[in-house]
Amino acid sequence: MILVTLAILGWLWGVMQFIINRRNQKKDKLIDRKYEAYSVYMKKVDEIMNNVRKNPNFIYGVSTDFMEVVLTSDSEEIDNALIKFRKDNQSDGFTT
Repeated sequence: MILVTLAILGWLWGVMQFIINRRNQKKDKLIDRKYEAYSVYMKKVDEIMNNVRKNPNFIYGVSTDFMEVVLTSDSEEIDNALIKFRKDNQSDGFTT
């Protein structure tokens, strides 16, 4: 009777350890995914900041020209300015 009880307790202990281990592995995978996403984000921010240091008009130049056209033009010129704005941003490495 004691051997059966010990066998059942050992089996339950093994199952509990398996469940706890599985839960910890899932948490670790989630942490790794968050770290990877954050590091990709930080690399992109560094790239943008390096471009801004090299060329301060990198951020403001294109959008300022676009807003000037939007505020002073009719709808057809605004459409053309929007197309140009998208092309300029895509050539700089940004995607919309």
